[in-house]
Amino acid sequence: MILIFEGVDCVGKTTLINEIIKRQKEIITCDDDNFVLLERLRSPYVLPQNRTKETDMFSISTELTYLKALHNKMNLILDRFHFSHYIYALTRRGYDLNDFINNIDYELSKLHIWLFFIDAANIIINDRLKKENDQESLKNLSKEHDLMLEMFMKTNIKHKSYMINNNEINLNDNIERVCNII
Repeated sequence: MILIFEGVDCVGKTTLINEIIKRQKEIITCDDDNFVLLERLRSPYVLPQNRTKETDMFSISTELTYLKALHNKMNLILDRFHFSHYIYALTRRGYDLNDFINNIDYELSKLHIWLFFIDAANIIINDRLKKENDQESLKNLSKEHDLMLEMFMKTNIKHKSYMINNNEINLNDNIERVCNII
């Protein structure tokens, strides 16, 4: 099974994933910058400083190929995937991957995947971003959040869940929900 966690920066995706891993040892995790299983397959030229529309498309296509091969063989958690690629290409890198990402979403919908959209109150996200001094994320927060929510609402992925991650109570409830699915 593949679990994809999406949400804007500092919403608590990685915290939630780390807590789930403590309870579910058989999970392999991947994050947007370090696909544990897939990193060796990425082109060595696709580094953050020289990303282009073409290199992003190549990287996502390669990752999808391996997700298709692995989805019935192990539990795999992705800390971001196609939503984040689309949103950040549009808001931070200046190119649109809409049609390409819609095709990726359709292909993902054929697999046994759970998609979790993690959200939190804007004031909480703002406080977290300020602590990290992430000016770019602060500047783009509203637009990126709206785009991410829009994508979640129209995704073709059948199994999906919207989760609020405002406090410790929400976090524990979310951990239980995901662990029950696994």
